[in-house]
Amino acid sequence: MKSLRLAVFALVVGVATTASAQILDIEINNGVFYVYDTTDLSTFATSPAVVPPWSGGPSPRNFFSGVFIADIVSVNGQPARGVMVRRGTRVGLTTNQVPGQAIADTIRGFIDDGVWEIQTADGTAVGTFTTHGFIGGPPPPGAPTAATGTNLAVTGGTGAFFGVGGQLTAAPVTGSPGTRVQASLTEDPANRRINGGNRSRFLVQLLPAFRPEIVVAPGGRAVFHAADGRPVTTGHRATVGEELTMYARNLGPRLPSAADAGGQIATGPLQVVIDGLAADVVSAAVDSQRPDAYRINFVVPDGVTSPMSTLSVSSAWVSSTPVQFPTR
Repeated sequence: MKSLRLAVFALVVGVATTASAQILDIEINNGVFYVYDTTDLSTFATSPAVVPPWSGGPSPRNFFSGVFIADIVSVNGQPARGVMVRRGTRVGLTTNQVPGQAIADTIRGFIDDGVWEIQTADGTAVGTFTTHGFIGGPPPPGAPTAATGTNLAVTGGTGAFFGVGGQLTAAPVTGSPGTRVQASLTEDPANRRINGGNRSRFLVQLLPAFRPEIVVAPGGRAVFHAADGRPVTTGHRATVGEELTMYARNLGPRLPSAADAGGQIATGPLQVVIDGLAADVVSAAVDSQRPDAYRINFVVPDGVTSPMSTLSVSSAWVSSTPVQFPTR
């Protein structure tokens, strides 16, 4: 009876699950955890050299804190920019009684609060999301199979990530992750990229407040020939190399643009995919006749051969529900 009530509740309120989340695969580089290892304010951020933590005395067994700073370098394999800043406190939870560590029913390293601010490769702001929870230890239930640990909740966001939820876990990184993770608070963080630091990878199971939506006209027509505006139908199929038009909603915040008074997509990257192949986007701007939607022109890529092709659009790495249209 209890399981039945839960199932009915889920249907009524539309509870989101990890299965409906959008995966953001984020890689960071030059990550350094600056440890609060001194109370002498005059020494903060003064040394240009690499300074290990507690180099001036004994290190604590537990319960130390610090600030972790790293560069965001890619999202879902696409080059990106941005910064990840986390504030953490070592708690050293363990299920075994170990001197200096905190006995508990779980294994966790740090309790952590983070801010992840993402930009496109050209520096255009995309948005920010925040996290809270545990660094280290096992991943949460429902985590991706590639997850190796860490249990952080996504607690909100701004820009393209306004209103998001979800969870974040750690995953293996290809190549050397780097050996330097911690530094003294006396080390100057202006030299973080020169001195180098940790490479890491994280998987974000993002539950967006809104997903991109391809506008479907009556009769299921969603794609149009750009040359004459006719709908793409079985009698007038799209061809490889042809420029097509579609309309889409919920592509994120708009920024003013001299080219279009209504604003252009600025939360990107914007991507159009046909049968798993990336299509070149010719233009994407708010439509003057339909201010609730963007008009997107794109080119059918080589390799599309199916008589009915699958089309989707994504913005800020969040994808729409796909639609189908006739091709040849």
